[in-house]
Amino acid sequence: DVSGKGRPASLCMAMSKSVANALLRQHPDNLTLAVAALDAALSRDNREMLFVTSFIAVVNVDTGVMHYACAGHDAPWLLRGQTVQRIQVDQIGGPPLCACEGFPYGQGQLKLAPGDRLLLTTDGVTEASNGQAWFGNERLEKLLRESLPEDSPAALLEQIRHAVRNFEAGAPPADDLT
Repeated sequence: DVSGKGRPASLCMAMSKSVANALLRQHPDNLTLAVAALDAALSRDNREMLFVTSFIAVVNVDTGVMHYACAGHDAPWLLRGQTVQRIQVDQIGGPPLCACEGFPYGQGQLKLAPGDRLLLTTDGVTEASNGQAWFGNERLEKLLRESLPEDSPAALLEQIRHAVRNFEAGAPPADDLT
């Protein structure tokens, strides 16, 4: 998720994705090095002073082991059967990329099981407002707990979009829903 709007933010996002892809290929077994290199590359010539929140994960599809790093992004949700929990990023996470050059980002690990689902959202979901309150993590968690394991990803995303838009009660969206 990139700060700002318009062309500068769009270009920053496109560049972030491209550079992240290249650096992850250079450091496939070490997200700490890849994220440090990504932060340095994005911080160079950042005249607009934009920052990027990121959750970066590499999954070994044979073993189910996922290595991940977090730079200021909302912690993803793990849906395992009827269980809903946040992936822990407190100990390994750090500020958004371009916010604190040289920050020593860590790396976490999680073993995924067949049927597990990951849900990543931007703050546009949890910070959606009805003019008096935010949608928040509690409402999102309740919605996820009420979802069915057999719901398709598209159906789950539509449920979230619908719940957020209903919560906003006609108030203009303050941010995108991603």
